[in-house]
Amino acid sequence: MICVLNLKARMSSAAAYTRLREEIPAAVRIIAVSKMQNLAAIQAVYGAGCRDFGENYLQEALDKIKAWPDPSVCWHFIGRIQSNKVKEIAQYFHVVHSVDRVSIAAKLNRVCESLGKTLPIFLQVNVDREPQKAGILPEDLPEVVCEVVRFPRLQLQGLMEIPAVGNRQAFAALRSLRDYVSSATGIALPHLSMGMSQDYEVAVSEGATEVRLGTVIFGYRAVAC
Repeated sequence: MICVLNLKARMSSAAAYTRLREEIPAAVRIIAVSKMQNLAAIQAVYGAGCRDFGENYLQEALDKIKAWPDPSVCWHFIGRIQSNKVKEIAQYFHVVHSVDRVSIAAKLNRVCESLGKTLPIFLQVNVDREPQKAGILPEDLPEVVCEVVRFPRLQLQGLMEIPAVGNRQAFAALRSLRDYVSSATGIALPHLSMGMSQDYEVAVSEGATEVRLGTVIFGYRAVAC
């Protein structure tokens, strides 16, 4: 019975991704947040056309990446970055969304130099100034952008945020901050990684180019079969 339920869940997840892909503009990248989902569930969504998957927890992600070394999959690291995890994050992920300080960027750059790799990154901004959350404060962002853009092995894509629940104005605030910083520094920040299952429509309307969707695709945590 559990296996039958899991099969139905996988079919439902694939259908959910297909619906979202039809709903969300093609220019917006959908990152399926696959933390706490088993490989079969992820592969079902892959079968519906998704190639971008986001993971928060390094060890869980490495188990999946090593078990499924498909070069067509783009793995995004979206969790908090611990200094002692930088080497493996740089080695195994294709995009990192949660760079929140210059020291982490510097370490990523050094590792990528040793790997002969260029790594796209986003800077995480704490728009709401929540003390429990990681992220660069808005007033510090211009200086951080100017420092990070100097690292030759990092490609600064833009900004990322995880706003307080219900604060939909945060998306417009991040877009405005991006526009200000780009104008002030002359550095292009073309992408905005913002919007999750509960608020992606608003994020897209405010200029998101990357949305990170978990529950709306997978539902709640999959049961292993």
